[in-house]
Amino acid sequence: MSSTHSGPVSLVLGATGGIGGALSHHLHERGHRVIAAGRDQGRLDELAETLGVRTLAFDATAFEEVDAAVEEVLRQEGRLDGVAHCVGTVFLRPAHRTDPEQWQEVLATNLGSAFAVVRAVTGPMMKAKGGSIVLTASAAAEVGMANHEAIAAAKAGVAGLVRSAAATYARFGVRVNAVAPGLV
Repeated sequence: MSSTHSGPVSLVLGATGGIGGALSHHLHERGHRVIAAGRDQGRLDELAETLGVRTLAFDATAFEEVDAAVEEVLRQEGRLDGVAHCVGTVFLRPAHRTDPEQWQEVLATNLGSAFAVVRAVTGPMMKAKGGSIVLTASAAAEVGMANHEAIAAAKAGVAGLVRSAAATYARFGVRVNAVAPGLV
């Protein structure tokens, strides 16, 4: 069931966060058919009520949930023109005070979810002969900052993913870019 709105279809993951929420508003105001995604259904409901956008609740660290969400967007909208991955955590702790479970969580949330998104959307975008993927890296990955070891490593992985995916998918008309904000 496709919307009567004819603008580009944009999926924003992490839409209940500061950057994702602002981006959802920005895209909606510019005529995009926004699908706001996140884990917190209550916060998604608030966003849907405020903007009148569609929402999807799922865990972006679970590949099968990301795949299912992309399939749902394609089923509802008939296409997917852009994806913004605004999923992330701010984990500030030195390496010697980071336990293995915290490290795995930082990797899964920041890098694993970004990879899951690229993996899920590139097939449909190649088939459509184009699309745009924007991932969120971090200034911490480029500049040595105290107590940022885990998050800097994960976000540096996102930056590497962007460069490699951009090289792989450019010939199919799929653009892959990153933004790298500081603390927001």
